[in-house]
Amino acid sequence: MPCHDQRRGAFTLMEMIAVVAIIAVLLLYALPSMTPSGTQQLMAAADVVAGDLAQARSLAVTYGSKYRITYNISGNYYTLEHTGTNTTLDTLPNWAFRSPGDPSDQHIVRLDDLPGIGASPAKLVKVTVGGVDAASAEVEFDALGATTAAAETVVWLKDGDAATAHYIPVRINAVTGLADVDDITGTAP
Repeated sequence: MPCHDQRRGAFTLMEMIAVVAIIAVLLLYALPSMTPSGTQQLMAAADVVAGDLAQARSLAVTYGSKYRITYNISGNYYTLEHTGTNTTLDTLPNWAFRSPGDPSDQHIVRLDDLPGIGASPAKLVKVTVGGVDAASAEVEFDALGATTAAAETVVWLKDGDAATAHYIPVRINAVTGLADVDDITGTAP
């Protein structure tokens, strides 16, 4: 009877080292694209700010009253609340992004608490009205959805330190009350 060669189909040590090296190189290139960059997190934070502005505007139109978002620059948070004369509207309705820990008459968003990986959270820089630093950092919407400011309001966010800072403005049209997120810039407001 002929003798059969019964080799096992196993990997050699060199083949295993080569596969591990290839996987390591692929991971080296893939991981940076999997974790959000500071600019991606900045854009996401700007989208959250714009979404909450839209929510405040929607509440004002829906209930025919005034709602305001007040920005606390040094604390890196903002608060949405009812400011109209009908006190029965002071208790805010519940919605998906409202924290259960918020007081019933406020929706508080702390930018430091927004999810992020790797980079520092976005920071509130300033609020301007008509290109001038606002005396009070707030945006108030009336029953028609317009802002109570006479000119465009801009909420500025940034990420990074002085050497690597990026900024993004969220512009609120005074007439329509609609918020738009602009492009990221390296120029401070």
